[in-house]
Amino acid sequence: MLKEVGQSFLGVILVLGGVYLLYLFISSLNKQENILFLGLFFLLVSGGVFLLIRAGKSDTVILKRTAPDVIDDVQSLTFGKEKLSNQLAKNNQMLAEWTKTNNTKTMMKMLEISSEEKKSNTS
Repeated sequence: MLKEVGQSFLGVILVLGGVYLLYLFISSLNKQENILFLGLFFLLVSGGVFLLIRAGKSDTVILKRTAPDVIDDVQSLTFGKEKLSNQLAKNNQMLAEWTKTNNTKTMMKMLEISSEEKKSNTS
């Protein structure tokens, strides 16, 4: 936990330092161009963002390290073969109902258009 907090803090410091170097680069454009500021800016910001992303993704690592058997129990409950086959059957049934409803809606629109066309032809 302390490692992730430290990585986050260091990432924020690196990003802020990179922004400050960008400010220094922009302010030095009138006097002389110091391309070193721009290069360091890219290095610091990319390093800071890398650390922030790495610390942000560590929640699953922490959970797996602290309670691996709990995670295995939860995965076995939610990803059992019976549960997946039941979910697949429900999904297929919902897809069939949706297709039937969509076809009915399309047919109703076609009937409505044809009836409006007949009305306009008879007028």
